[in-house]
Amino acid sequence: MRLTLTIENFSRRPDGGPLTYVAEGRRSIDIGRNQHLDWCLPDENHFISGRHCEIAPRDGSYYLTDVSMNGTFVNHPDNRVQSPYRLRDGDRLYIGEYVVVAHVEGDAPALEPAAVSSTQPVPAYDDFWSSSEPAPPPIDPRSLDPRRLDPGPQTDWIDHVADVATPIAPTPRRPSADPAPASFWGEPPQPAAAAPLAAPNDIWGAPSPAASTPAPVVDWGSPPPAPAPSVAPLAAPAPLAAPGPIASAPIAAAPVPPPTPAAAAPGTEGAYAEFLTSFARALNLPEQTFAGATPAQLGEQLGALTRLIAEETRQLLRARAEAKRLTRSASHTIIEAQGNNPLKFAPTTEEALRIVLGPPRPGYLSAGPAFAQAFVDVKAHELRTYAAMQEAMRMLSDSLDPASLERAQGKDSGIASLVGSRKARLWDRYVERWTAMSPRSGDKLADAFMRNFADCYDRADARK
Repeated sequence: MRLTLTIENFSRRPDGGPLTYVAEGRRSIDIGRNQHLDWCLPDENHFISGRHCEIAPRDGSYYLTDVSMNGTFVNHPDNRVQSPYRLRDGDRLYIGEYVVVAHVEGDAPALEPAAVSSTQPVPAYDDFWSSSEPAPPPIDPRSLDPRRLDPGPQTDWIDHVADVATPIAPTPRRPSADPAPASFWGEPPQPAAAAPLAAPNDIWGAPSPAASTPAPVVDWGSPPPAPAPSVAPLAAPAPLAAPGPIASAPIAAAPVPPPTPAAAAPGTEGAYAEFLTSFARALNLPEQTFAGATPAQLGEQLGALTRLIAEETRQLLRARAEAKRLTRSASHTIIEAQGNNPLKFAPTTEEALRIVLGPPRPGYLSAGPAFAQAFVDVKAHELRTYAAMQEAMRMLSDSLDPASLERAQGKDSGIASLVGSRKARLWDRYVERWTAMSPRSGDKLADAFMRNFADCYDRADARK
């Protein structure tokens, strides 16, 4: 049994981690935002819980248990999983902004309740030639000789012939006013009075021998009398005559009228013209701009354009979040109770459009406020980025400016003015400052610049 989880809506993860996780064996899998879990899914928006869900093998299958605050969704962003859920091959898990495809190999089918009693041991058939019980001893061939079998007490053969040849007296039937109809298959009706039941101690139902009535003497030279039938045999049903062709006059086919083009609904053209006028007015264009466009052409163009704008806007917002993460900025967008932007939090573009253009959903912005907020955030991010870059570069140059080193060193006094050179002491000060920039990184200038940039960016974000 093998489980493969693959992120399908990202070409790479923000932290550079693997896009695929493979699980085998009997160990459970913990998925969430915490880095110590089996599969860590980073989420700067904190929509994913620290420990979001658990997948455990049981009964030949994998079962998903949701332990998160915001929910784990299966096969649709609105279908929150009901734990425990048995994973099937091809299921899609929506965990925050990640869409994870589950591929299950060697999944056992669902077990049906057994029809046999649970107290009976079930033999093992793993090896056809092996058995858990010893083989029975061989059968003695002499015991199969029919002459050695005990036939038991038998009567003379003439008694059997007498019993067979003796006619059985018919049992009188009670007259009935309504005779039973003949069976479909031609079986004769059974007599109303049943034969006497066998004694309880005779399990085979054999008739008891008569106590005092002697068997009649059979004359073997005369033909046996024919037994009187209790019921007259039924005559064989006459065969049904094959039905002949029924002469009927041909029915003239009704003429099919030619299809007529569907008439336009009343008011459709007027409504479409009103839509074009309103659309052109909202774009601040002349009203006759879309006069030659058909509804199908215009609808397809508007749909493609709307999706393109939504997709590119989401890419800009994602690049903004990635830049904050790379610079280790403390400013992050988190999900809140109200005013959440679907362009930032929806896992796919289609889901974001469904939220902003569909019926209002609590906690999310509609189309107009969502796009307006996204453009404001992107524009502010660009301005803060350039301002922070200038400030970070100025701070870096000031830290390495010789004048600042001299000011930090101060004037030599006492024995320091007599021993050694001032330039040597300034060089030692420069080495100390260079080492203090980033003791853990080899690229000290870049590390110092990014640290200054993050501080400047956060200060600019706090002043907005």
